[in-house]
Amino acid sequence: MNAIPDNADDVAHAAPLVTIVDRVVARGDGARPAIWTDDGQVSYLRLLRLIRIAAWRLWTLGLRQEDRIVVELDDSVEFVAAFLGAVRIGAVPVPVNPWADLADYAVEHSGARVRVTDRVDGVGPCQIVTGEGLIAPPPGDLDIGLPPIRIDGEDAAFWLYSSGSTGRPKAVVHLHRDIAGSCDGYAGRVLGVRSGDVFFSTAKLFHAYGLGGGLLFPLWHGASVAYLRGKPGPEGITRTIARHRPTVLFSVPALYHAMLRHRSGAERFQSLRLCVSAAEPLTAPVWERWRDAFGLEILDGIGSTEMLHIYCSNRPGDVVAGSAGRPVPGYELDLRPHPGTPEPGAGELWVRGPSTFDSYWRNQDATREAFQGSWFRTGDCFRVVDGRYWYLGRLDDLMKIGGLWVSAHVIESALMAHPLVAEVAVVAVRAAAMSRIKAFVVPARSVPETESSALIAELRRWCADRLRADQVPHYVELVDSLPKTPGGKVRRFALREREEPSAVG
Repeated sequence: MNAIPDNADDVAHAAPLVTIVDRVVARGDGARPAIWTDDGQVSYLRLLRLIRIAAWRLWTLGLRQEDRIVVELDDSVEFVAAFLGAVRIGAVPVPVNPWADLADYAVEHSGARVRVTDRVDGVGPCQIVTGEGLIAPPPGDLDIGLPPIRIDGEDAAFWLYSSGSTGRPKAVVHLHRDIAGSCDGYAGRVLGVRSGDVFFSTAKLFHAYGLGGGLLFPLWHGASVAYLRGKPGPEGITRTIARHRPTVLFSVPALYHAMLRHRSGAERFQSLRLCVSAAEPLTAPVWERWRDAFGLEILDGIGSTEMLHIYCSNRPGDVVAGSAGRPVPGYELDLRPHPGTPEPGAGELWVRGPSTFDSYWRNQDATREAFQGSWFRTGDCFRVVDGRYWYLGRLDDLMKIGGLWVSAHVIESALMAHPLVAEVAVVAVRAAAMSRIKAFVVPARSVPETESSALIAELRRWCADRLRADQVPHYVELVDSLPKTPGGKVRRFALREREEPSAVG
C-alpha cells in the first residue's frame, strides 16, 4: 500500500499511474512539453499543477476513493487533468464518447457521483462540472494539498466501455496493476518509445486504443502528445502532423486509406518514424499503398478493451503485410479448436498477460464466460504460420454458405486489393431461404449511376479470379459509408439488420 503524494518529493511512494507526471518532473524534466494543442504547449510542470487542481476540486465536490467520475470530453488538457486528477484521489474515471448518447447510461450504470462535460445542458443524479471549470485556478493561495490516500495494484484505476456492437456496452474494469505491462511491454519493448517522441492518436482518449497511444504511453515514457479536437478526418490529421510533427502515429485502417485518398504530400509525414494500426484488420493492399506513398511501414496489431491495448504486433523492421505479427513480450497466445473455423489449423484466439482486465462491472455471467482461469477468450478466429498470427474474422462474423464456413475477412481483403475500392464490409444475408454473401463497398471515387452495374460486375469477376467459388459475393452494393463504432470497427450487425430476407444487389 502506498501514500498518495502531495508533491514531487513523494513520487517514489505512490502507484505508478498516480505519479505518471510527477516522475517526469522529479527527474528534472518539468519544463519539457507534455501536451501540444492548437493553443500551444503545456509543460509537465504545468500539467502537474492542473492535475493537482483537478484532484482538489473533485475532492471538494465529495468524490472519494473508488467513486466513479464520468469524463465526457474531447481529447484535451482538460481530459488529462480530469482523468489523472481522479486517479490521484483514488477515484475511478470512466471516459465516454462526447458525441454519443452514452453519458446518461454511464452515469446510471456506474453510479457516478461527478460528470465532467462541456455539454452544460446535462442533468442527472450527479454533480456536473465543465472541463474548464475543473482546472480553473483556486481562489487566492488556497492550499491544494490532499490527505493521504492509499492506492495499490489491486485498486480500480479506470473503466472503459466496450464498443457495444451487439447491444448495451459493458464496463471493463481495469486495475492499477494492468498499466505497466502494456506501457513497458508494448510501448517500451515493441515500439521502442523514447522521451523525445511526439505521439499523435486519431483514436480518441475515451477508447482503449486512444487512451494508450494518446495518454498512457507518452506520459509513461516522458514523451509528449499532440491533440486534435473534433472527429478526425484527413484534413485535420494532415494539418496536425504538419504543425506538431509527431514521430509516432496511432490510427485505424479506414483513416490510413482516407489519408491516401487525400493525397497529401509525402513531405508532410517526414517527422513520422512509426505508424501503428489497430481496431480493424489492416489489409495488405492498404499497407503496400501507404509504404509506397510515404516510405513508412504500418505496424498492425491485435488489441482489445479487455486487454487494454495491443498484445500481438508486427515490429519495426519485421513486418509482414496482412499479418498481425507476433505476441508482445509478457503475453501468451493460444489457438483453440472451435466449430466453424473456415480452414484447417485455424482456431479461436485466447490470450493472457499483465494487462488483462479484472471484470465486467455488475455482469458476472459475461465475466465468467470470458475467462478460463487466467486466459481471456477473444472471440476472434486466427491461424498461425511461423509464429505470426493471421486474422480470419470474428467468430460471430463467420458465414456458413452452402454447408461450408467462409471468412468475411478473406473476401474483404480480396476486394480491398481492387484500386476502386476504398472500404468494404461483407456479411451473410438471407435470400430465397438460403444464406448468401453480400459485400457493401465504398468506392474510391464517385461512381455515376450509369456505371454502377459495370463496377459491381467487375468486382464480382475480380473475386472470382482470386477466391474459391463459395467465397465470391452473390451481391455487391455500392454505399457512401459504412456504419462504425466510435473505435473505428465496422458495425456488421447493423448491415445485417438492415437487410430484408430477399436481398438484392
